Amino acid sequence: QPPPENATPPNERVCFGHMETIYCVYFSECGKYLATASQDSSVCIWDAAKNVLLSTLTGHSKDHECLRVTWAPSKWSTDGITRTDSPTASFLASGGADGMVKVWLSADPSKRNSWDCVSTIDHSSFEGKPKSPSLENGQEDIPQIYAIQFIERWQGLSLKDVVDKNSFLMSSSDDYIHLWEMDVCQDEKENSLQITFSEVFSIRFTAHQGVNNGVTVCNVTSSGLNVSQKEHPSTFGNNIRTADAFGGFRNPNNTIYVFDAQYCPGNGLLGVALSDGTLRLVNGRGVFVSILSLPGCKSHLTSFTWDSTGSRLASCVAQGSLILWNIHHSGADEVNVSCAAVLEGGHV
Repeated sequence: QPPPENATPPNERVCFGHMETIYCVYFSECGKYLATASQDSSVCIWDAAKNVLLSTLTGHSKDHECLRVTWAPSKWSTDGITRTDSPTASFLASGGADGMVKVWLSADPSKRNSWDCVSTIDHSSFEGKPKSPSLENGQEDIPQIYAIQFIERWQGLSLKDVVDKNSFLMSSSDDYIHLWEMDVCQDEKENSLQITFSEVFSIRFTAHQGVNNGVTVCNVTSSGLNVSQKEHPSTFGNNIRTADAFGGFRNPNNTIYVFDAQYCPGNGLLGVALSDGTLRLVNGRGVFVSILSLPGCKSHLTSFTWDSTGSRLASCVAQGSLILWNIHHSGADEVNVSCAAVLEGGHV
């Protein structure tokens, strides 16, 4: 007897975990596990071989989506974080529309419900960051986290007060990119790890017609490096108005939102996809090196990705186009970019 038309093939399995839209999916470095972030405010951990749900992580506000999740590379358990011989690489971070980045730890991800939230960074409480405008209902506009990444070797810093490994956690909030250094100590009374984060520095993005092409290194907390600057980044850049500012009347400050960001170890450059339709490249010192933008492109960028060598990248435009770029990095701050192709018609 033939199977019903809608029957699941025998080599496939439908896995039930989230109750709402999934915004992000990420494989662990070993390939055994899969993490997903969802509109239902949770992160799910899956066994990728057995197709089963192992754990559901709840900690973000139930009134806000969980937007991003990422695994830490295995070296973070030895070089980047604990500096011990522990074989575990079971760190991951999640970011949500509640302005929170949460770091999770599991001694054994294969065990069900084995994860604990070991640290939280509240991106709505930075004293050095201008306050977001209030919404129509009078509530504060909470910054949303669209980019998080564990970085093993950030190139460009050789300061004495920065760990020599330069292993950072990167996050975004509104028009900022933040770099965090993790500190781990053992709480003997509680017999547990105490994990805290200190800001290394932050980068603010404003209108590219402004000072330094709208890229400014700054601090949003008192723990950041002593970054010398002639004026606070809130005093320039976003006062340059454009007729097609993202969000229209809902964005009275003309904020240039970060919608994706990735650091490429292959070339030592940070790429940031922005709501003004530009993709800006920044070196390890936070210095602007290039801008990727096509004439007439008025739609915001939704995401992008590097290839492993850092010589190519692809950016996605909200209107449905995919743009392929060639990156020629000759060292120092010399970067030349060229558009290789514009792919249209695949998405509508």
